[in-house]
Amino acid sequence: MEVELLVDAKAITGEGPVWDERDDCLWWVDIMRGHLHRYDPANDSDTVIEVGKHTGAAIPRRSGGFVLAVTDGFDVLDSDGNISHWLDVEAGDAGTRMNDAKCDSNGRMFAGTMPYEFGEGEGALYRLDGDGSVREVVANITVSNGTDWNLADDTMYYVDSMTHRIDVFDYDSATGSISNRRPLVEVPGDLGAPDGLTVDAEGFIWVAVYGASRVQRYSPAGKLDGEITLPASQITSVAFGGEGYRDLYITSATEDFDEVDFVREPAGGALFRTRPGIAGRAPTIYGG
Repeated sequence: MEVELLVDAKAITGEGPVWDERDDCLWWVDIMRGHLHRYDPANDSDTVIEVGKHTGAAIPRRSGGFVLAVTDGFDVLDSDGNISHWLDVEAGDAGTRMNDAKCDSNGRMFAGTMPYEFGEGEGALYRLDGDGSVREVVANITVSNGTDWNLADDTMYYVDSMTHRIDVFDYDSATGSISNRRPLVEVPGDLGAPDGLTVDAEGFIWVAVYGASRVQRYSPAGKLDGEITLPASQITSVAFGGEGYRDLYITSATEDFDEVDFVREPAGGALFRTRPGIAGRAPTIYGG
């Protein structure tokens, strides 16, 4: 399977790819630089917005612009390009920041925190409802990452990277409540750590495996179905986009790289694209 290098950004922590049907572009972040990227496949261009804070995710919102999961909670990027702080989450804790985020079928945003020093259990998963209320839904998380839902919309997939698992929750789409957490996939520690994930139109799970130079595809039962290898080791997240959602976009990182690492791995931190022959699903935007 051919893999294209689209943007040689050398991102420190490339993450959070999301397709935006409003402009037919892919938006993604470089967390530690506080950069929000807009990749336009029509002209193969990538532009950067300076957020000014560590930015774990940018989610399109129904009322225009984006909700940004940032160091101290949620900011708003409006349609005119102005950024303002909106809601505090762990704002008094300088040791944590927001990380990955995704919206459920009703436009509720699930976003998690993680400690800068990877202290075990020092983060949490939060749910941001359409009315702007925020509540903690899972405590004792270390590195909150990939989230998505099955085709029946009654199961939520979730990754705390340091557990080396993809877990599942029972999910109530009417209320957004989750329960009965249990493991689905175990990723061997000597391979890498699961990171961002997405569910395709066939209900299979695509997960970026950080440290393993690959993206893996699992069945809803947790069976490994295939994988894509990439010319970068720190693979962070995946998202479908493009016409018919047949393009798979993949982000990567260069955390703790030195000069030797960049020579050995010149494609580290790039945005990639491949066409796996399987379609994805349109992402849900934030409902507020």
